[in-house]
Amino acid sequence: MAVCVDDAHQASSISDAKLQNVIDVYHNAIPSRLTDPLCGIRINIGQRVAENDLSGNLLSKNSDGAYKHYCLPMELSDDVSPKELRKYYEANDGVLWKSRFPRQTFKGLANSEFTWATQYMQSPKPVNGNIIRKEWLEETFDWAPVLDYHIFLDAAETANKDNDPSAILIGGIKDGIIFIKHVEQQWMEFPDVLKRIQELHKLHCNSSSKIYVEGKSSGKAIIQTLKRETLLNVVEMKLFNESKLKRLNAITPVLESKRVKLMRAGWNDQFIAQCIMFPASKHDDMLDVLIYCVDRMINESNKLNFYFSY
Repeated sequence: MAVCVDDAHQASSISDAKLQNVIDVYHNAIPSRLTDPLCGIRINIGQRVAENDLSGNLLSKNSDGAYKHYCLPMELSDDVSPKELRKYYEANDGVLWKSRFPRQTFKGLANSEFTWATQYMQSPKPVNGNIIRKEWLEETFDWAPVLDYHIFLDAAETANKDNDPSAILIGGIKDGIIFIKHVEQQWMEFPDVLKRIQELHKLHCNSSSKIYVEGKSSGKAIIQTLKRETLLNVVEMKLFNESKLKRLNAITPVLESKRVKLMRAGWNDQFIAQCIMFPASKHDDMLDVLIYCVDRMINESNKLNFYFSY
């Protein structure tokens, strides 16, 4: 017996809650529908809508090879799976179904890069980005200019990898340009977050630097502990009422004008990938700290400019 799931997700329903609901239904209900769970076959067919959709969930748990993965994008890409299927693309002008969808028809198939990436290329990560464009974050620098660098922390609840990680960004501003010196995300327990903040402060900051922490649950405890046990300048960031999408849209002019530059380092690729994949990324904590940083740096810079011009 075989159970076949076709298009488990709607492309318009990619909130974390809706994605997780589909995953829960699949794992909790589908296995019991098989006459013989030991021999029955489960088949999942569908376009990719997010990094943490049902297909992404199954692939992340597929270390034992229980699922055979077939990925057939509209045109040849590194995602083609199994790799031996590449020969059929190479024999047909690099496309999957040349007689039905020749390359000259591609432009009329999707009205956005996100639709093209998910529905036709079977990838939740458009090459050039969704809301944030990849080229907006490609300005890099090799040596950090001398200025006050500040730490922005989005603290997670636990080190459980089923939850979101903690994200840390170090940035500063000079002449209207925001320089991002370091970004990382890790699954850490409370004492490890405190230790890591102090390590990064010692490496990248000075006595004028501030540590911005969002005042939510674990963040409150981090703020209180750092103020009590260190001389670091800890600032509690307000909790935003606006959605992440609205806050991101508010800073896109700054990103688009390439006023955010990254120090060239090993974290660049992961950081850029997470930013350009939103809202289809599994985790977006590094994007959170970027939004905090740009919002704070630009707002404070504008206040200073206004004060001096007055």
